[in-house]
Amino acid sequence: MSNINTMLIYGIVVGCLFILLAMILNIVNGIKNKDFKRVWLDSNGVTGLVLYGFSLFLIAWYFWKGKMLISTSVIVTVVCLLLILILFNNQLTKIVTRKKENTKVQMIEKIFELLEMILSFASNTISFLRLAAFAINHVRLMYGNLFVSRHDKWCWKYCDCDFGKCDCACFGRIDCWNTNFKIRVL
Repeated sequence: MSNINTMLIYGIVVGCLFILLAMILNIVNGIKNKDFKRVWLDSNGVTGLVLYGFSLFLIAWYFWKGKMLISTSVIVTVVCLLLILILFNNQLTKIVTRKKENTKVQMIEKIFELLEMILSFASNTISFLRLAAFAINHVRLMYGNLFVSRHDKWCWKYCDCDFGKCDCACFGRIDCWNTNFKIRVL
């Protein structure tokens, strides 16, 4: 607990690894089902994995080294190319698999699905930051309880003694044989 930022960073790293593992499992399931679109062009397929991994790598590199690894124009080009692959996944699947499917999806719907994917990546990653913050809060709460149990006299007034052992409000069990506590039920 000496460095809270390290704990928060570890929370984000663990969350990103979970998200990447879920994408890999989705790709494995697509391979088992022989689903070309799900494996290669889905937002949780290889294209989404490359997009998310590429973004994470560039962000981590920037925070680690303090400078961009490649130019912004190259980053924008690669991200736009990957987003276009995800946007036109139905049409590309028809071309590659040579199957004729009559699924027509409006372009505005595809654009909103793309925005939803980007927001999903961001919100799921930030959610693990929230979980790390909750962990830090719980540790601090337990530190507070430990401090109160050792340093405050009010704790000794709220004990329930039974056969020589006391359950106290300060979350500790103490030996009551040699004390002058009043035995009562809380």
